[in-house]
Amino acid sequence: MVDTIGCIVISDYQKGAIAGAVARGVIDIAQHLGVPVTVDSKCRDFTMYRGASVITPNHLEASNATGEADPERAAKVLSDVTQGEVIVTLGADGMLVHTGERVERIPSQVREVADVTGAGDTVTAAVAVALAEGATAVEAARWATAAAAVAVEHRGTYAVKREQVEQALTERGRVLPL
Repeated sequence: MVDTIGCIVISDYQKGAIAGAVARGVIDIAQHLGVPVTVDSKCRDFTMYRGASVITPNHLEASNATGEADPERAAKVLSDVTQGEVIVTLGADGMLVHTGERVERIPSQVREVADVTGAGDTVTAAVAVALAEGATAVEAARWATAAAAVAVEHRGTYAVKREQVEQALTERGRVLPL
């Protein structure tokens, strides 16, 4: 079973299920197995996620955790704390990716917003799929931006399909096969 794990997602909504020891244990095991870990957390203390491959806070979460209003500075602080890559979601302004070596902005691909419910969860899932398939953080952010664009064009929570993401990337001028 272990050899079928492509990526582990830690999604922490501050309800008490993800304690520091749990997160640390999951990340340690994943590192031992060579499996990427992506984290979507509402907490302010990201030290327990040191070693996670990618964290995906939104702008407000990154700012609250670091005290930095500027998303680029907040991403740098979070990258230093976690020793991982950071994808900060910026809503209609797309995403900012901090890889430790460089910062890249990924523009939003949304054409028409019907409902933003579940957009953050869509980003987390899309990043996990991309990482599981060997994508870099920047490639994962591009994939996730397209997935989120598809999701928010529908009312309520919406399960985005791979074909829709591929079509969105193709229609918007970027082909990123995963």
